[in-house]
Amino acid sequence: MLNIITIVGAEHPSSTNHKLAVYLSKRFKNQASFTFFDIEKLPQFSKDLLEEKNTKVDAFRQLILEADAVLFVTPEYDHSVPAQLLNALEWLAFEPFPLLEKPTMIVGASYGNLGTSRAQDHLLDVLRSPQLQAAVQADSGFYSLVHLKLLMKIMNYLTLRFVKTLIKRCLIFFFL
Repeated sequence: MLNIITIVGAEHPSSTNHKLAVYLSKRFKNQASFTFFDIEKLPQFSKDLLEEKNTKVDAFRQLILEADAVLFVTPEYDHSVPAQLLNALEWLAFEPFPLLEKPTMIVGASYGNLGTSRAQDHLLDVLRSPQLQAAVQADSGFYSLVHLKLLMKIMNYLTLRFVKTLIKRCLIFFFL
């Protein structure tokens, strides 16, 4: 069974993206074990702190190193990812380089017409940067759920057959 670390850009339990991450972990529990890491626990990144021992940062890096894959579930704020998510990635951009060639997937949900496509595109650029070099599964996993507010009103959260099918197809490619 795959061990997937799930990092949500907005950890509040009522967050749409947190709900999406929980749904994915339940829906694919037979294919993978999903471990959530709360990035809000990480200190603000500073290169000056790299030499100091920080148990939260060390635990975060170790989780990523030991994982088979990483799932990023991101909202979109001002056409980008949340600052706390970028902060978490800064901690991963130095030795032992835990994201190096790590299978990684990006998903997100938003109420806007473009979903989280711009945030996902930005995150894709960051994850492919020379300091991180994650193996992002962009071709199979670069999905954004658009008009989510309307979907939620119509059929309760993520119960529409085509939305479930889209997510399932996306993650099946990720598991291969």
